[in-house]
Amino acid sequence: SDADLTIGMCADFQDPPGILPQLILAQLDSQADLIAAVCQEDQESAWRLAARRLGYKFMGKISDSRSIPRFYGFGLYTSRAVQAFRSYHELRPYIRLIPTYMGLHIHQLSYVRQQRRHGSSSNNFSTLFDLAVDGIIQFSSFPPKLITSVAVFQ
Repeated sequence: SDADLTIGMCADFQDPPGILPQLILAQLDSQADLIAAVCQEDQESAWRLAARRLGYKFMGKISDSRSIPRFYGFGLYTSRAVQAFRSYHELRPYIRLIPTYMGLHIHQLSYVRQQRRHGSSSNNFSTLFDLAVDGIIQFSSFPPKLITSVAVFQ
């Protein structure tokens, strides 16, 4: 988008369009680069919620950047934020860490994410694991340090 403000949301009807006015008002009040719509509650299975919490905790421990837990891309982006995402050249960008990595001014707005109305997620354990590994590779110095340590002490 080349607009001054861009709203990103999934088309599976889990992101409630009813909070769009709140996103706009939050941006006008805060002048933030990104108004990140963050789930305060998610209508998912217990194992998925537990795995997600554990994943965020692990990522927080080894990442060099701070993630935005329960941020799935739904939010309001200024042209500065859109440009930051454009300038981040990665085949599979890890959206939860890019905003803090790029130094964007972020304001969080909580919402309740509804259950998917139709169909099912294309994400399974394997795809979510791949996503987590991508985030670790892109934003953590831990893997190279580990590999170097193992090589030195061999």
